[in-house]
Amino acid sequence: MKKELTLPSRCYPAAPERIAQPSAFRVTAMRILVALSVFSTRLTGFTITPRGVFHLLHAQIGAFLLLLPVALPLFVRLAAMAWVACAVRLALGKD
Repeated sequence: MKKELTLPSRCYPAAPERIAQPSAFRVTAMRILVALSVFSTRLTGFTITPRGVFHLLHAQIGAFLLLLPVALPLFVRLAAMAWVACAVRLALGKD
């Protein structure tokens, strides 16, 4: 018995169409970052951009890895320290 599978000619949109139309996840993530930047700006009194909020979130995740009470290898701890330092530097705009 011969089995055949018919595929539609366009399963996925072409690359330019995908780039022009951001995904729902990306739009939602950007809205959250903008809301957090507005909140942080009001809370601290100085301007924090959505990109700065993104870097601060990375710094918080890295700090959490540093303080995590689990026996992690030394290279993971060093990588987390570098991650925090780089994220804080980028968040403060000191490239």
